[in-house]
Amino acid sequence: MRVTYNENHRKIICSGIDAIRAAFAEGDTGAILSLLLCLDFYLDPYYGHKLPYENEVFDLLQETAVKSSDNDVTEDCLNLLSSYSYPPFTVLEKNIDSIKADNTKQMIRDFLCEQDWDCNFTELQNIIDELHKEFGSSFGWTMIPLLQSDGHYVRELKKELGEENELSKEMIFAAARNEASGDVLYFLPGTVWRIYHLTCSDNNSDSFPLYREFPDIGTLRDFFRENL
Repeated sequence: MRVTYNENHRKIICSGIDAIRAAFAEGDTGAILSLLLCLDFYLDPYYGHKLPYENEVFDLLQETAVKSSDNDVTEDCLNLLSSYSYPPFTVLEKNIDSIKADNTKQMIRDFLCEQDWDCNFTELQNIIDELHKEFGSSFGWTMIPLLQSDGHYVRELKKELGEENELSKEMIFAAARNEASGDVLYFLPGTVWRIYHLTCSDNNSDSFPLYREFPDIGTLRDFFRENL
């Protein structure tokens, strides 16, 4: 379906958050997609617009992503949030467990994990750089490049865990590796860190591959310092 917008859509956007909310509530999927495309124009800083109710728009996009039964609408809402807003996405986080449609819930879980990863990548890079400067070659961890963080090491972990494991369908990121030990650090949904010892074998038993979990990056930093 080709999506366009016209002067009427512009008038709705410029009329304020109440007009946008009403149009979302009353419109069919096509009308909502047109409004979302029009919002893209008004949110993009390139065009010089600054909506005084921008934060309310971001909340409405989160609400719409949660409530919509149309994948295209949910995807467009998430794309706008990714392009023009920043975490935390409180509305998504508070309501994700109430979403009944599995595909919508998974889209939002993946989105939240990706946003969290973007925020945590730089912090982890700073920690690893700091430890390299302090301990030199004694510190064996190196960052996995950002563009490779969803590549080989993620596929290898999911292969070893097997299709029945809860992580097999989740968006996860490979963050760093230790060549000497064969361990790989992963970032998981819920801002959880795990170090897995990969076995290079398929469909391991429930207890393998072995891992150690860290609830936050501060705990992970302490582990790095204590286990050189």
